[in-house]
Amino acid sequence: MSIRGEPKRVDRDRWGRSLGGGVRWTGANCLRASIANLLGAADLERVPDPTPLFMSSDDWLTDYSDQLAELTGYRLEEQLADVFLHGRNAGRRWIAAIYEPDESANHAVVARGSLVYHDPAGIYNVLPVDRVMFGMRLVPATAPRLDRWGAVTAAR
Repeated sequence: MSIRGEPKRVDRDRWGRSLGGGVRWTGANCLRASIANLLGAADLERVPDPTPLFMSSDDWLTDYSDQLAELTGYRLEEQLADVFLHGRNAGRRWIAAIYEPDESANHAVVARGSLVYHDPAGIYNVLPVDRVMFGMRLVPATAPRLDRWGAVTAAR
């Protein structure tokens, strides 16, 4: 989940009118930009950057989710990609973690079913379903924690 340049908001035209699709950021960490899109964060600084945790934490995703919960009131809930790709969830937006074999880091995009809703790097229009490692959704920080199969787990 890499960084690509300086963060830039790309959801407005040169006159300041919305182009639709919610708040969209590019040039930032792809996970951070995807979360900002789901939260509608007009200020990217309100969403913590996970990059420092990549090398300093054995379980960076859980640690980042805890940090996100503390700062935004939402945390990430990881689930199997099939849950989000199923027809009954086709209208819901989710974050897809994509395996990138030719890159030094994996990638994250906001998807709706198997369509890419927002790709912070502008690489994908359609989700490469065969390389989606798992999915994530934002849930209120106070919601019960679920494992990848939907069972309630012990609080962290």
